[in-house]
Amino acid sequence: MAFGAALARRSVQVAHATFSNPQNGEHPKMPKIPAWSSGLVLLTVLGFFALFFAVQYSCGFVVGTLTMIESNRTDAYVAVDTLPSNDEDDTMPKPLTSDALLEPEVLLVKNTPITSSIRRTINHLRARYGYLSRFRGLSLFLCLTIARLFIIQFVCFPQFMTNWIGFCFASVLADLILARWEMTWIHVVISEPTQKNWWKRAPAIKNWTKIAPAVALWSMASQIAKVMPIIVGMSFGAFKRMSNPDYQPSRSELHAAAAQSLLVFVLAVAFTVLIQLPATVIVVRVAASMLPEENETVVPFDRSFGGKVTPAILGGQGKIGMVEAWKSFDRSSRIRLVKLMAKILAIMTALWILVVVVVIGEAHLIIGSENIKVIMGALGAVLNKQQ
Repeated sequence: MAFGAALARRSVQVAHATFSNPQNGEHPKMPKIPAWSSGLVLLTVLGFFALFFAVQYSCGFVVGTLTMIESNRTDAYVAVDTLPSNDEDDTMPKPLTSDALLEPEVLLVKNTPITSSIRRTINHLRARYGYLSRFRGLSLFLCLTIARLFIIQFVCFPQFMTNWIGFCFASVLADLILARWEMTWIHVVISEPTQKNWWKRAPAIKNWTKIAPAVALWSMASQIAKVMPIIVGMSFGAFKRMSNPDYQPSRSELHAAAAQSLLVFVLAVAFTVLIQLPATVIVVRVAASMLPEENETVVPFDRSFGGKVTPAILGGQGKIGMVEAWKSFDRSSRIRLVKLMAKILAIMTALWILVVVVVIGEAHLIIGSENIKVIMGALGAVLNKQQ
């Protein structure tokens, strides 16, 4: 972020110097910006924001949640009727008794998990519940997001918002307050549609104590995964100096800042995979274990978690523990989830590349190729002087 800000600041300074300061006694011609350009830029920003959000919600949240709860579909044995051959030269062994002719053969069929691919999961939802099923739970998600921001801003110690510790504490507290509704969102996503609205599907208040520990673990892991890479990145000398508006980085310093930004990205991915992802699996599976009996899931789901969950009516807790929630998520399921996250990262990267291409195209359309060449040439000249 600091690297991008410094580069943007340098571009603005160069553009200002190019079009304001005379060179060889002449002022460069100021590019004329069409009146419709602001509307085009606004539509572009809104369009890409909607596209990014749609991909993140449908693939990351909905498909990701279903991947975390789907049970590996065991091999199925399907009966296949056998008919006597009409070929007289058939050398296949014949049954010794006539009763054996009535016994069917057995065919082993290996089923593939529905969430093994994004397209298969989306098609599964669309075929059964309609096109908008990929956005199931969206209204509750938006309400949760607004409520969470409200709690952080106005309730959870706003005087602490100027530091990372206070912000993280406020975020965890907000998640704990909304724990029942976060569990409701998971139930809405993983279960078939019902006649009840989502605000009528919230579990009883007494269930808050059952889900709160898992929510606290997930919230703290999320804050660590978000904040630690930023703290590490801000500790680098190049990023510290870039906070000074008068700092003029050389080309080698910009290269160092770019390498440090790459390191921050690698750390963010590592924290996400090793800390945040397991905590998310735990909270989703704990919440799924408390899904009411009358609700059917949209993907195969073992409610008993291999017999480790005892219903409350039989004297059990009616939910799975956090340790067992992670252990019951076997290796093949973990690999499937990591592959899903990698696919989503690739999709988001491709979208960012598309954004860059579109923005550059709009810049050529609005400013003109010649003016862009002037700005880029001036930027290169300034960087060469500072090297």
